[in-house]
Amino acid sequence: MNRCPSVLARRQRDLRQFIHRRRNVTGLSDALKAAGFVVRAPHPKDRRAILVTLTNQGSSTMAQMEHERRQIAAELVADLHADQQERLSQDLGAIVARLNLTWRRPALWAAADRMITASADEFRNHN
Repeated sequence: MNRCPSVLARRQRDLRQFIHRRRNVTGLSDALKAAGFVVRAPHPKDRRAILVTLTNQGSSTMAQMEHERRQIAAELVADLHADQQERLSQDLGAIVARLNLTWRRPALWAAADRMITASADEFRNHN
């Protein structure tokens, strides 16, 4: 059951295309609403705010995506020993911490977009 790379590449491509089409919160919530994943309602105390809530379909889809994410994550590390998994977890934690410190810089958004595009293209060229 080694479907991880193709599933990850497809989802990465789909996410990249979705982000390119909808770069703002309003556009994103419009698309999610049109697809039946969320409903919007006025905030009860702040006229300027809109509450966005998952529908049953949205909640179900999120649960399925989380289940699939966990399966893929388990498949990716299945051949690693416990100490290797622990080291990987620590290393990834360090990367996440660094991203949290630097992600707010606008240049990083452009770099991340280029990186996602390049890695998806590279993966596609190898398959």
